Amino acid sequence: MISPRTLPRPTTTDRYWLAALVALHLIILWLRVGPLLLHPSQYLFTTGGDGLKSYFSLLYYLQADHGMQFTGMHYPYGELLLFTDGFPLLAWILKVWKNLFGLSLHDALGVFNLTVLLSSVPATPLVYTLIRRGGVAPWFSTLSALCIVFLSPQFHRIGGHYTLAIPVVVPLLWYVQLRVTEAATLPARVRWVALYTLATVLLALIHPYYLLHALLLPAATALVLLVQQAASRLPRWWHMPAWLLATGLLPVVLFQAWISWLDPITDRPTNPYGFFVYHSSPAAVFGPAIEPFKSVFRFIFHTGDPAFEGVAYVGLPVVLGLVLWIVRVGWHLVHRHWRRVLRPTLPNSLQPTVWAAGLVLAFAMCLPFKLPGFEPLLDWLPALKQFRSLGRFTWIFYYVAAVLAAVQYWQLYRFLRQRGAARVGQLIMVIVLLVWGLEAKYQLEAITRPLLANRVADTFLRPGNNYAELLARSGHYPDQYQAILPMPYFSLGSEKFDLSGIIDVSAAESFRAALSLHRPVAATMMSRTSTEQTLRLLELFSSDLTPKSWPSRLPSQQPLLVVASRRDALRPAEQALLRRGAKLLTETPLVQLYELPLSAFTTQRPATERAWFTAHQAELLREGELWRTAPGPAVIWRSFQEKTAPGGVSFTRPGAAHAAKGMLPIFDGSLPGATDTTTYELSIWAYAKTSDWLPYISYRQLTPEGQELERLDLSLKESTEIHGDWARFSLPIRLRNPANRVKVEMGGADIVVDDLLIRPRSTHVYWLDAQQQPVLNGSPLAK
Repeated sequence: MISPRTLPRPTTTDRYWLAALVALHLIILWLRVGPLLLHPSQYLFTTGGDGLKSYFSLLYYLQADHGMQFTGMHYPYGELLLFTDGFPLLAWILKVWKNLFGLSLHDALGVFNLTVLLSSVPATPLVYTLIRRGGVAPWFSTLSALCIVFLSPQFHRIGGHYTLAIPVVVPLLWYVQLRVTEAATLPARVRWVALYTLATVLLALIHPYYLLHALLLPAATALVLLVQQAASRLPRWWHMPAWLLATGLLPVVLFQAWISWLDPITDRPTNPYGFFVYHSSPAAVFGPAIEPFKSVFRFIFHTGDPAFEGVAYVGLPVVLGLVLWIVRVGWHLVHRHWRRVLRPTLPNSLQPTVWAAGLVLAFAMCLPFKLPGFEPLLDWLPALKQFRSLGRFTWIFYYVAAVLAAVQYWQLYRFLRQRGAARVGQLIMVIVLLVWGLEAKYQLEAITRPLLANRVADTFLRPGNNYAELLARSGHYPDQYQAILPMPYFSLGSEKFDLSGIIDVSAAESFRAALSLHRPVAATMMSRTSTEQTLRLLELFSSDLTPKSWPSRLPSQQPLLVVASRRDALRPAEQALLRRGAKLLTETPLVQLYELPLSAFTTQRPATERAWFTAHQAELLREGELWRTAPGPAVIWRSFQEKTAPGGVSFTRPGAAHAAKGMLPIFDGSLPGATDTTTYELSIWAYAKTSDWLPYISYRQLTPEGQELERLDLSLKESTEIHGDWARFSLPIRLRNPANRVKVEMGGADIVVDDLLIRPRSTHVYWLDAQQQPVLNGSPLAK
């Protein structure tokens, strides 16, 4: 058990140093971002992407929503505020303030910015306290704490993931965890566990990733402490590890139960992409992330760019401190001091935490899951898959390693002083602080410099020349429209589809229009979005062979207001939709505004095509179970009727091809009757409600001898051709030699595909589905 004697009471001197520390922190922030602190409502940390979406989510919620529901995107379904990255905790606080005293959107934006910027201020006293527990002098604890906090990898998140740029989180959780272990009485320990639970729930309302942060550190510490105390044969060796594990699990269980009670969605993605991609690496942790140090490190060690999600550079002084730690461990190993390795000569607060932080670092590097044979282990931990950006958990290691380094440098100084080499120790301390401070300075400058260039909040919340005025000048008003439809369209968050390539203008302007007109956006940029709801929205951009069910779910028949970018080319499906009845209202240098009636989504073509097929069926060319409109090279059709997919799902006929993981062979062979001039369309349908993301298609053209001439690996995630629960992929192909082979495979996990069709584009192809209704070129014409 950890002794309560490791809990020194703060002295008057400590209070003076803490006051000086906070003052120094504020002065440094003022020197770097003084104008932003003085006029926070005039700046945007970033002007696009996830960052702008976070601003919009909070501001629209304040303007139009209440409780847990957010209606600003994903119209008409909305979403829980927790899945919008809109800082729910702050949103609720500001909503109460607005209801009581009033609050403008500009002021709310300023509070948001200040909250993010000043969240580092309470981190320094906490880090100071953690260092002081190691017996370090106040002056060194103060300067070390400043360096540690300002070098925090969380500052990198201020460029877009604002709710992750909260440096106080890990030090707070670590400090409260220590108070749990060091409590002298049962009532005191219960109080600290309750505080840890409350803190964790509140932090999870800032960002859900903090929930796993709050579990990992106490759980890893419990495991290490269990081994340490069992090896030392201490009485009740299981007692404190049990308390720690309960401390970490209690808030997770409570929060998950609460969200499950609130959340009506049953088809959120269970396998989001990135678990084996967005992890950390040695270069990301021990290699500089800021110039000029980054280039030097790469030149010496020949490393590439680590994944951004894994970046958590600990700083050169910490790297050297860890080397010193490894030397100490090695010395004990050589001299067979096994207990000194297991229970290192460190303050009690660090003894288990050091090894626990190492376990967390291994997890953040995707260990053991990325090792051969260990990947199936993840299937036993389905909740863990939701935290796909493992690199974010290196922050725990960062703070523990930094505090360990500060304590070790002080121990080294005392060791040298005791041996008459105090001047040498002082020189080492000065050099350490200079290097540490220099690295923190360069990082802070690099991260804050772009912020000061973004004094553009008025362009986002412009009081004049806004969308309401634009509409009024054209004789139209906001209440004529029920929602905003941006083009190019964006859809992110379902983990199945990702339409995000050319959306900077359309996303920013549709968000601005939504705030100006008090109308929601019928597009999605959130997390873990319902697959069913996403499909119904994307179905709007399907061809007129597909009936659209989304309009029938709307609360009114009012038209949509289309905000179409003039700087980005619209997709063919979007252009086709506008041609079905859109009316141009007005335009600006950035966008065109259209009125789009819901009748644009109505289609009679399936009925027309059914009638045409019935009338001409006897005249069409028959090839087995197919009918075609013109002669020519053979048509390749695979309906996979001999295969059974999980759940018996299929597209037009019973049977579908399925693979649990890897590559699924679809077709491999020549195209009979092909000529040099024949152009084909290759199409296939993928089931979108599998447990994993949509597959990718691998198309290859090979010579008769097997030499690869052409290869395309394309994802289905950008498809907008939707029919029911299926997404279509199509690709025009032309053989360089009629004798060449075509090879088609699908790659991914939990793949379900159906109705492969390779047809000459000179002919239309029909077959009958399971209900004996015609299918045209792979698209059902059912009533």
